[in-house]
Amino acid sequence: MVDFHHPFTPYAIQLQLMDTIYETLSNDDLKVGLFESPTGTGKTLSIIASTLTYLRNYHNSHLLNVSSRSGAGNGDDDDDDEPDWVNQNYYKNLIDDKLEVLQEYEDNLDNLKEKLHQHSISSQMLISNDDLNRNSKKRRKIQKINIEIDDDDLEYLPSNQLSNEGKTYGYDKDASLENKNNSISIEIQNLLSKLSSKNNHDNLNHDNLNNDNDNDKIKPILDYDQKTKIFFSSRTHSQLSQFISQLNLYLHNTYNNKDDKDDKDNKDNNNHLALNLLDNSFNLNNYHLKYLPIGSRLHLCINDNIKSLNNISLINDACLDLQNIPSDKSIDKKKNKLKSTLKNCSYYENSKDQNLVIKFRDLIFSDINDITQLNSLGKHLNVCPFYSIKNESNSIVDLISLPYQLLLIKNKHVNANLNLKNSIIIIDEAHNLIDTIINLNSITVSLSNIILIKNSLNLYLKKFIKKLNSYNRVNLIKLIKFLTILYNFINNKKNDPGFKIKPGLEINILDIFNEKSTGDLLNIYKLENYLNKSKIAYKIQKYINNVTGERNNTPLLFDLIEFLKVLSNPSKEGKIYFDFISKSKTEKDITINYMLLDPIETFKDIVLNCKKLILIGGTMEPMSDYVKYLFPYLDEKKQIKKFSCGHIVDRDNLNVFVVNSNNNNMKYDFSFLSRNNVNMLIGLLKSIIHITKSIPDGIVMFFPSYKYMDQVIGIWKAKERKSWDKLNEMKKIFYESSDSSDINKVLNDYSDHILNSDNNNNNNGGLLFSVVGGKMSEGINFSDSLARGILMIGLPFPNLFSGKLISRRKYIEDTVLKNGGDMKKAREESMNFYENICMRAVNQSVGRSIRHIKDYSSIYLIDHRYNQEKIQGKLSKWIRDRIITTKNEDEIVTLTREFFNKKR
Repeated sequence: MVDFHHPFTPYAIQLQLMDTIYETLSNDDLKVGLFESPTGTGKTLSIIASTLTYLRNYHNSHLLNVSSRSGAGNGDDDDDDEPDWVNQNYYKNLIDDKLEVLQEYEDNLDNLKEKLHQHSISSQMLISNDDLNRNSKKRRKIQKINIEIDDDDLEYLPSNQLSNEGKTYGYDKDASLENKNNSISIEIQNLLSKLSSKNNHDNLNHDNLNNDNDNDKIKPILDYDQKTKIFFSSRTHSQLSQFISQLNLYLHNTYNNKDDKDDKDNKDNNNHLALNLLDNSFNLNNYHLKYLPIGSRLHLCINDNIKSLNNISLINDACLDLQNIPSDKSIDKKKNKLKSTLKNCSYYENSKDQNLVIKFRDLIFSDINDITQLNSLGKHLNVCPFYSIKNESNSIVDLISLPYQLLLIKNKHVNANLNLKNSIIIIDEAHNLIDTIINLNSITVSLSNIILIKNSLNLYLKKFIKKLNSYNRVNLIKLIKFLTILYNFINNKKNDPGFKIKPGLEINILDIFNEKSTGDLLNIYKLENYLNKSKIAYKIQKYINNVTGERNNTPLLFDLIEFLKVLSNPSKEGKIYFDFISKSKTEKDITINYMLLDPIETFKDIVLNCKKLILIGGTMEPMSDYVKYLFPYLDEKKQIKKFSCGHIVDRDNLNVFVVNSNNNNMKYDFSFLSRNNVNMLIGLLKSIIHITKSIPDGIVMFFPSYKYMDQVIGIWKAKERKSWDKLNEMKKIFYESSDSSDINKVLNDYSDHILNSDNNNNNNGGLLFSVVGGKMSEGINFSDSLARGILMIGLPFPNLFSGKLISRRKYIEDTVLKNGGDMKKAREESMNFYENICMRAVNQSVGRSIRHIKDYSSIYLIDHRYNQEKIQGKLSKWIRDRIITTKNEDEIVTLTREFFNKKR
């Protein structure tokens, strides 16, 4: 039996989950694991315990063994002629040498950690005074560059304007010879500056904590061939922060379970793994888990001027723009001489210093640090965390945590220098993985935004046309032409009486760029390439913000760049189509959309490169979609492991009822055609009153949509006011708003009211009206008295008439027909996909109520369709197994009353 070093005595289902994950990692035939572990069952800790146990065992057998072979590979080919004892002694000496280097490195990390604690993370104590003096002088030189420019509008021009070959050469292609010479001078100065900068960095003398260049010896050992790393990816940085806290909890226990756990110093060493290398032949004390949290510039940039932009696209372009500022720049002026100061980024410049970056790396690996701590270390060392991580830390790391975007968008994980080969990739909260991949590779451009971008470009061009070189002028004019073509295409279709724009209606690119529009003369690829290289989008957005006095948090031109990428390289797995979005309650905006319809090829690179892929979440059922739409090329029986574990709560702590009809035998049918039946809705209100009488404290009721929730409440108030008032007297009613800014207030008011009910006999609890797919259904945990009851009204099918869903269903049907199926089979596949979206949403919403082993609740699924075997089969197993069969509503109320009476 494997010892996972779990910090607590694990429950049976936790052991099952850890065993199954470990088995998946250890089985060479398996490639993918699909795991469902309900929220509140210690899922994250089980993931950490099982994967790090596997990693520890993998290191034990590979760390020195593989590197010894690679080291021996440099020797003669005549080893076979030597006696066995000679070869054995040679290999032992080789391993001993490597082990000595490794032990010295681990001891150095311990020393760094101790110093950090002594000086309260004052990392500057780790650099010699000479280092600080040199760095401060260099930073002053870099940060303040006095230059002469025409006027203060230079910041809105491309830093280095491009020629038609894409080369940089100054500020105006048609400028005088004198200005051209100045531009050549700038290029020479740049080269000299880089050379000087390199020499300055090379001459930095760090203290002996880094053992000079000895740490370079660690790379060949820890970055050995076939090394396995773990990538843990989740949706948000807050979820990744929770992962770090669980990681610290686990590592503290792992270290303190070692044989020397009574050592008085152990309490401070929370990031060690006990390694017994090569079948216990070699021991390594205090191996530090090399953990690295990574993110985008949005989270890792420490330059206050750039970070204040608060938008990833603007931050990316601003960062790259600063890198293009010459270290010494002087431009002669003929008139209106004005001095200005441009600021380069000293943090970026220092990230070119390998010694400083190695120090930063070792400080990171001396302890378990989150992104905030990385930024703090970067500030103290005056080095950029983003580039330092990218340049040095990835090679010897054991465990990396990262958000979805950096993993799932190929160019982002390539740019982050992430090597996924032979890695274990864990994607947490994977229930929405398919939608996430599709959304990350889709883009929408609205008619109103096209008009706004076009007007902004005209304003910019009018202001700067004389200051831009001819290459920039021509490309901006082409960009305006492109926008004009898009505008005319949409507007002509809109005003054509013989043509009706419908959601999901496919658009042929050739219909947009045809001879009539002269769009066939535009080279979309070159236009997209120009926008990417010139960073003009950032400059234009900056200028428009300055002119209007407003900051657009969603820079418009960046969406246009993404749309151009699609047009310049359309995917056969994607589709361009029409749709609508609401501008206001009464007005809709026409949009042109590109959507990735088939995520298989996009995700395939990750699947084939990694050693193992683990998809895990609290609500993964139904699992068939993951196999069908992510890796159909794998052998489902041999290469894919599926596991859905139960809940930690006793069966006696959770009841699930299907409310098929009311006491008047009116069947509850909330399908599209029947959902607005007034008599049924009045009966629903009375059933809610009947059921909730027996439920203490808080109840959360989920509707399929905001629109339907408002509609139902309106009918209740108008047609059955007396019953509505009675419900409000029984339970104070709260509403989830479609405005996300109100969510915290609603939740706080609801929580305060429920928690005060314990001390107030006149307070009977509350009823929170929520929406499936809203903030309350996914991001909020309703533990204990906040959700003693969950009511699910109907089946929350998504809007069947949305352009997105029409396009995806049509693609599924076309694929079935293409593969030889008939129309009946195609429609069955499409309907199955539609149902799976709905049932994942149901599982996600009702799973909010049970958060720990002593929690208890009752769930009510109100719709006769929940009795269908097919629908129940798509509920999470722990919900499905607890469904109680009843004859009528009265029996449900009786069982509910008995259930809660036992809990008092």
